[in-house]
Amino acid sequence: MYDIDKITQLLGGAETLGKAVRSPLELSTMVRDGLPGGVLASLAAHLAPDALRIVEFIFKNRGSASTMPSFMIHGRFSTEQSNRIYRVAATLAHATDTLGSLAAAKTWLTSRHAFFDAAPLDRLETENGHENVQAALGCLDHGIAV
Repeated sequence: MYDIDKITQLLGGAETLGKAVRSPLELSTMVRDGLPGGVLASLAAHLAPDALRIVEFIFKNRGSASTMPSFMIHGRFSTEQSNRIYRVAATLAHATDTLGSLAAAKTWLTSRHAFFDAAPLDRLETENGHENVQAALGCLDHGIAV
């Protein structure tokens, strides 16, 4: 379900993360300690033209995207923001595998679905919502309609 190589690639790889990530535990520690600012630019590049929506999701309740602090480039994100970035990257990696292309995954992630009564992206804010989105992708993996 969680392909560390694909997730770290979406986050900019070793160059952006500062080292090669070899295990889920290593990535979890990086998320807890705060991901480097450059990961958002990498993730946003994969999500164009929906990048602004992703940025707004990451900074939800923290001001508008136009007032984001400069730590995006050189500093670190908070644990909460890093967790949101991780959830988007993990879900995008899973959806790409499930749906066969990054384009299909982006559309699925940002489009409203009756199952969620929202876009899957809107459900990634909480751990429970993330689990529900991953479960829906798991159903799709096995040919079960959601």
